Amino acid sequence: MVAIIGASALPVGKFMPGPGATGGTHEAERLVPVILEAMRDAAVAADQIDSAFFTMNPPNTPQVGFCVHMASRLGLKCSGQLSEVMNLGISGGLAFDQAMADIEAGRADYAVVAGVLYQSAIKGHVGMEQGIRSVGDVEFQSPFGFTPISWYALDAARYLHEFGVSEEEISMVSVKSRAWSSLNPIAQFPETLTLAEAMSADMIVDPLRLFDVPQRADGAICFILCADHLAKE
Repeated sequence: MVAIIGASALPVGKFMPGPGATGGTHEAERLVPVILEAMRDAAVAADQIDSAFFTMNPPNTPQVGFCVHMASRLGLKCSGQLSEVMNLGISGGLAFDQAMADIEAGRADYAVVAGVLYQSAIKGHVGMEQGIRSVGDVEFQSPFGFTPISWYALDAARYLHEFGVSEEEISMVSVKSRAWSSLNPIAQFPETLTLAEAMSADMIVDPLRLFDVPQRADGAICFILCADHLAKE
């Protein structure tokens, strides 16, 4: 068994320097204090961490070799694993799973799993180009210019057609999500949303309206995990 014994996170929002900016705070500087706070929360020192897993940052990140850079800054020795994990929108969950697996396999007693993302101010054409290559086949589909949201809209239209779902039922998803976010003190959107507001919002890509479309944001998070018997101690 694996336990979470420490956690820390930044409020979801906008921390990224503006498009083209050369100054500002790089991802590493945002994430280091979050990890240190999680370690304080867990009462664990850097030399106790056996494995560390970081989500891989997008191509616009200046610092490559991010996990090695972070281990050096934090003084992690990592007798288990030190790695970066990436699978687009599920990178965080996958990194968490890898940390759990290392503990369950006996490679680590204590593990750090952490991630930071800057995307609120990525230049429009850069985000578009990356997105097109993410959702489609880079050789055969990307030349037609499908952006992620237009691809999702095609999926949604097919879903409505195939299963007889109404646009009102689609809008209920954003209403539900806002209800949950209103309970989260670090959520990007703490305000609730009515179904009427969701249904009357601008159409972005038919059948998806404004509140059906994910907003870009920045954030950072860290968990400290350990073997269950150590947590009990």
